Amino acid sequence: MTGSSLRTISSKFFLVGFFTISTSLFADQIKINVSPQAGTIVTCRTQIEFEGEVIGLPATSEETAPTIELRVQALHNFDQIHVDRQNALRKYGDAHAQISLDKRESKSTLTSSNQQIIVRRSKPGFGRPIQYFALGSNLTQTELELLLIPCDLLAVAEVLQKDSAKISDQWAPTDQAAQALFSLDHVSENKLTLSLKEVSAQKAAKLFITGEVRGEVDGCQTNIRISAVALVDLNSSTLKAFRANIAENRQPSQLAPGFNGTVKVDVTSAIKGNRDLDDQVARQVSAKINEQQSSKLLWNSDSEFELVYDPQWRLILSDSDVVLMRYADQGNVLAQCNIMSLPKRPENSPLSLEEFQAQLTKNVIGNSQAKIQHAESITTANGLTAMQVNVAGIQDEIPITWLYYHLSDPSGRCVALVFIAEDAVIPVLKNADLKLVESIRFVNKERKAETGQPARR
Repeated sequence: MTGSSLRTISSKFFLVGFFTISTSLFADQIKINVSPQAGTIVTCRTQIEFEGEVIGLPATSEETAPTIELRVQALHNFDQIHVDRQNALRKYGDAHAQISLDKRESKSTLTSSNQQIIVRRSKPGFGRPIQYFALGSNLTQTELELLLIPCDLLAVAEVLQKDSAKISDQWAPTDQAAQALFSLDHVSENKLTLSLKEVSAQKAAKLFITGEVRGEVDGCQTNIRISAVALVDLNSSTLKAFRANIAENRQPSQLAPGFNGTVKVDVTSAIKGNRDLDDQVARQVSAKINEQQSSKLLWNSDSEFELVYDPQWRLILSDSDVVLMRYADQGNVLAQCNIMSLPKRPENSPLSLEEFQAQLTKNVIGNSQAKIQHAESITTANGLTAMQVNVAGIQDEIPITWLYYHLSDPSGRCVALVFIAEDAVIPVLKNADLKLVESIRFVNKERKAETGQPARR
């Protein structure tokens, strides 16, 4: 976007006459710090709009990729307690998104039990650059996608940091800062430019962010262009306002749909006060900050079972009876898992391991060259009987392992899981199948069904 366009945004966003510039007053180097003291509370309002097309994978290489019209209007209102430069605790008063996908309307919200969120800037190699942990429970994937927006407050603060700059100076943020700004898995090309435009007599700095970033998220190659303006209070080291226009062209992958369209982000914040965290909350926050993995996610619907899973498992399809997940590492699909709710069995007639093997031999293996390699029955941490049957075979000339599980509780409720992976990948999974099986539990209360539609973040 041109400089004149940026000036137009600026004039609409900031009050006319706010800046009274004294070039002599700010001729020296200025430190741009967006990291207030620990315990500082800011109240923040973020509005986000997505408009464009969701792009699916074509069925064949000759076909055109299917597209669906998408419009999203989201609002985040929260108070944030600053822990340190890379961590914060948020109390969301309102977080929701109105979603129109192919003209079908839906709404996404944070549940009342998940409105206290720990936000951390993760270290390289520990998953997504900005991570979210519910203080007292597990987020669902729908809730996580509601929070995973471009230009999170922590990410904006990082990209604006500059130890020394003068008015009209330009510089490039680090690849890590650009990655966090757009919540990418990695950055392949960073052409962002920051410039310090003005500093008012009240020590409010206005900065521009322009340029382009290429990278990858969920195995999708993406090209992002941004034109943004930020207002930083140098006295309190806080972000006062931020507005961004973003254009993205994201290609689809086996893990997530693509997106071609625009995103608008409008952030305002103000200091609300200062206080220390109470001891119990401080311990919880400290524990989450120091975890060496991303927060586990909860899947539930109106089914009788639910599960808690590592975010390396990506939810592809979900309804009350069938769940499809794929296990990914650095955007590469390593395994797939199908989960199916089964008809309830009589309490006095549980399925035996021998019967389970016989069913697989008759209905699945049949006359193929696949063979059962191992079978055993275990009891999970949630008290369920789990039967496991490992089957080895060849598919498209590639050695494949199928892991079949049948889980049941004493009342006769049942669920089946089928994992499929290449033989060479099995050691890399590090028992990811068993960890997912161990997390499953049956529930008695009704669950609100998730939409199952992959959301654009």
